[in-house]
Amino acid sequence: MAGSTHPITPDPVVTAFADWSQALSWDALNASTQRAVKFELLDYLGCMIAGRAMMGLPSWVAELAERGGRADAHIVGAARVPAPNAAMANGYYGHVLELDDTHDEAVLHAGAAAIPAALAAAQYRNISDPKKLLEAVLLGIEVTCRLGMATSLNLVDGGWIYTPLLGQFGATAASAKLLGVENRQFHHAFGISYSLASGTHQSSREGVSTKHAQPGFAAHNGINAALMAAHGLDSVQQVFNGEDGFARVFLHGQFDPARATRDLGRTFETERLSFKPYPSC
Repeated sequence: MAGSTHPITPDPVVTAFADWSQALSWDALNASTQRAVKFELLDYLGCMIAGRAMMGLPSWVAELAERGGRADAHIVGAARVPAPNAAMANGYYGHVLELDDTHDEAVLHAGAAAIPAALAAAQYRNISDPKKLLEAVLLGIEVTCRLGMATSLNLVDGGWIYTPLLGQFGATAASAKLLGVENRQFHHAFGISYSLASGTHQSSREGVSTKHAQPGFAAHNGINAALMAAHGLDSVQQVFNGEDGFARVFLHGQFDPARATRDLGRTFETERLSFKPYPSC
């Protein structure tokens, strides 16, 4: 099939996220935003450690640990494995007890995919500067929440769970930030992530374990997308606004790109997260 002969304008939503990713500096953030990011990361780490303690090492996670490959990053309480596999397992552990954060307007768990991807990417790059990790966590959460706020499609009507479906883009952004993926490669990373996007509501209806594993799948795909883009794989540029872009294909056109980027870098959805005292929504 022949492609378009016209120049393709990069998606403005992805461009805005890419530009902010490059400009984002921890030291330039106000104290309330910094405090919110630290609290979010601490909460997720607590959920992840508790999930590991409660669930042990299910055989499918043990298989990830035994599969071999580069020892990039830790599965919590287990072996070092390739970074995408660590992100997958830790994404499962952070979500499995249903205690992780909630963004009410976006209707999702903001850190469920972005944080395990960021942790794995930081270990992959041997990054020890906590400010760099915190910048990536903030970026990933803001991307995830803003995409959720930009759609008016009810998650039940659409059949998606937005935590993995949109969180995958947050995981991609967080990973890209830590891996040094910028500009055109950042756009390719989002395009690759679009090709991998998934996360359905059927697992909730049936009450099966993939409900809790889906944020891990998203974290895995997000860091994979950033790594593949960094190493030369190209992809679509009109991720959300293309004729067959994410907004039409996944969200039935019920997506407001202006809402996704409004006041980006000036107001922070991370400060609006809520935290559960009990494992319920």
